[in-house]
Amino acid sequence: MSDQPTEGERKLRAALRALMSSGVWVLIAIHVASVLPVRLGLFGEATGEVIWPRAFWGGFLLAAVLFVEAGLFTALARSREAVTAREVFQAAAAVFPRFLWLILKMVGFSMLIVLTVLVMMSMVLVMLGQGDVETIRPQLEQPVKFLLLLLPALLVWWLPWVFTRQQFRLLTSLGSALRLLVREPGRTAYVILLALTPAALLMVWADQLNPWLLTPIEMLGLLCVWSANIYCVEWLRDRPEA
Repeated sequence: MSDQPTEGERKLRAALRALMSSGVWVLIAIHVASVLPVRLGLFGEATGEVIWPRAFWGGFLLAAVLFVEAGLFTALARSREAVTAREVFQAAAAVFPRFLWLILKMVGFSMLIVLTVLVMMSMVLVMLGQGDVETIRPQLEQPVKFLLLLLPALLVWWLPWVFTRQQFRLLTSLGSALRLLVREPGRTAYVILLALTPAALLMVWADQLNPWLLTPIEMLGLLCVWSANIYCVEWLRDRPEA
């Protein structure tokens, strides 16, 4: 008999690990701390008088998210059990500088791709006589939004691969993640649906819900995201050649 778990067992295990890992809940708590004060108006309106407190708070929490995320992925890749907050912070200290540099390279690379696509589309539209750059700018808003939504879906395997393999080279990791996207369409579809469906629903309902109801729904969505991440990590651990 094979020692490999079935797909159902792997999915259930990933969900339970996410639910029982205090490290995951630390990340969820940081998210709540980042959005709830803004929604409750604790920083006031986004005017010139209050933009700096909000910006400082947001920047601090973004750094905290990246730090905890680095430790969480590392700790999840090292074991098959629930991950404690202590394990997350211990793991983060060793990998955070490399992870931060990787993220900065990824941001620059993504901006380059988006700008290249925008310039090419603008040139094509101008050549087709659709108007000048100022006229066609509104026509480019939807393609840009589509690219920004598509990017996370394209990279569902990226960070799990990076931390499972401890390989922080941008192009190498992106190439491997995209190959997995093509080779494992069924698993990729499951992970994308699990991770992005709650976010898509929230985008539709956000304006109709009060902050106290919206926040627990977001927490559930983040649990789904980390269930998907853990599923990818465990699948990659069982397949060193992937």
